[in-house]
Amino acid sequence: MKTCKVQAKYVEADYCSWTIVNFKPRSGKGEAPLCVRGDIQGRLAWDNVAGRYTGWFELPAKGEELGFYEIISATESVEQVLQRVNIRYTFDKFYFPPRWENINDINAYLARRFAPLVRREALYRYPRYGRNIQLLTLTDPKVPVSKKQIIFLTGRIHNPESGTTASLFRFCQWLLEGEGREYLREYLFLIIPMVIPLTFEEDPRAHAVNREWRDDTVEPDILAIREKVIDRYRPEAWIDCHTFNAEMDLANKKEMREKHSDYIVAHAPNEEGFDYEYSRDIALRLIRAAEAQGFQHRNRAYFLGWERSFRKGSFVQPGEKVRTRFDPAGVFSGQDYAFYADRDGYGLSGRTWAAMACDYGYDRCHAINMCLESKPLHVYWGQGPFHYPRRFSDSTVIKLQELCRLGREGFAGQYQPGFPCNLVLADVYQESASVVLCAWGRDREALRQSRVTLWRRRRSIRIHRTLSSKGSIKTVQVQLYCVCSIKPVPGGLRFLVPAGHRVAGVKVDGRECRPKMIRGDYLFVPFYVKQGKQEVSVVLKPFERK
Repeated sequence: MKTCKVQAKYVEADYCSWTIVNFKPRSGKGEAPLCVRGDIQGRLAWDNVAGRYTGWFELPAKGEELGFYEIISATESVEQVLQRVNIRYTFDKFYFPPRWENINDINAYLARRFAPLVRREALYRYPRYGRNIQLLTLTDPKVPVSKKQIIFLTGRIHNPESGTTASLFRFCQWLLEGEGREYLREYLFLIIPMVIPLTFEEDPRAHAVNREWRDDTVEPDILAIREKVIDRYRPEAWIDCHTFNAEMDLANKKEMREKHSDYIVAHAPNEEGFDYEYSRDIALRLIRAAEAQGFQHRNRAYFLGWERSFRKGSFVQPGEKVRTRFDPAGVFSGQDYAFYADRDGYGLSGRTWAAMACDYGYDRCHAINMCLESKPLHVYWGQGPFHYPRRFSDSTVIKLQELCRLGREGFAGQYQPGFPCNLVLADVYQESASVVLCAWGRDREALRQSRVTLWRRRRSIRIHRTLSSKGSIKTVQVQLYCVCSIKPVPGGLRFLVPAGHRVAGVKVDGRECRPKMIRGDYLFVPFYVKQGKQEVSVVLKPFERK
């Protein structure tokens, strides 16, 4: 077989042991498949969007040694070395991204040492590789779950993003050994440190795995998480942790890695967003907590980079202005994410599910959902499960700690403290959403059941509001139409009381009702939501001047 070689290029593998191999041929996609050999072995896949061959590979831990890999195009008669890359290994021998075996050992260690506060459960097993997806449950079993809110945390849904695993274990340490232990009485934490224990070589879904959560998916691992976590526990919040891949890309120099900043994606893309302000408020407060510790959030640069790739890839027509709605604080909505991702070929906003994995929680049980993107975290992993550098800092951990504090607070328009996920439907999304259908329950479990039941039937419920005046007296009439078959579910309507007015009377289906005033000049009228038509009327009178 004839072999052709080309000039080599040179890179350093500093403190990282993952690399992404990109190769863009001058003539476009070739007929012969491309593969990699040398210190890394495997095949490269063609990326239609980027117009290049790509693949993720794990580098061996060699210490102070030299290595190489070659990109090869091979046919039956000719083998051509398209590119040779020489590697100088310079990273610390103690640093390596945690493998599934390491995570399995640490999960077992936590469940053994901190029992009964920690419980470990296998959600799904990959028969071919002998690995499984493991769920850690952290809570104080002496307090019933009916009195707790539930927070679901996931990491490493993209396998090479190993910093997220370290962040979640650091958060576990704070909950079990630090001042966060008091939160175990108030929350049930569901934590999956490694959602996908397969490398990109082993998993054909690769980077798109967090976009496989649609309703008609047949992926068995994702179905297991949906059924055994989302549908079973119905969490109030789902935070999906990510980190930039810069720590794994040897083509990026250190100064380029330092330019990556944190940002947060909040809310699903396919809802009108009458409650988006709650998600944005929480995201902003998480960001401010991280900024107080010296972390920066510059999502503008991230979007501008995406816009340049759109123009370079001919996704934008000549003369067309790309939509760029920036939030300078570092938050952008799921609607914006879907818009940009669709331009890059993902096809998100046209689906009935949301943009990312955690958005499925919003669509399924109306959970507060966020995707945290953080700077790459470099942790020395080889000296124990809780060994961190003396100056360890992690914006993801800071944000999760702040999230626990926010769950104790009362938000405007909410009739009890907790995450603001109980608003189900507004009156045709009119200005300021003055009338909103809410979930209601006497404890956390009853509230969860009400929220999920009403949310899943929201498309079969209509709210119509009319306002009539007689002199200075105003009457708000609300008709609630439920066209689906439903057993009576505890719920209620939230009214915005205009400034200078008081509530003079409330009736539900012609009967007097005792409403509740809640924070932020809101009135909450509890009743049972039933099939058919229901009417609620509120009489408002101005305050009398003395």
